[in-house]
Amino acid sequence: ILGYGMFWAAPQYFDQLVPYNRDVFHHTLFLFMSWIFINIHHYFLDNVMWRRENPDARLYLFNAA
Repeated sequence: ILGYGMFWAAPQYFDQLVPYNRDVFHHTLFLFMSWIFINIHHYFLDNVMWRRENPDARLYLFNAA
């Protein structure tokens, strides 16, 4: 439910609520902005979580022995 709300319902709601030039951006401006935000957010989270210095990642990924 949360995924549907963040990926589809909220962007569609904001596309209807906020006036903008639909000739330039069509009807997917907020859908694009939300997907870009989520992907950049995950990029930075993954950069922190999968570091070699992270003891959990080191235990399961880098020290197989």
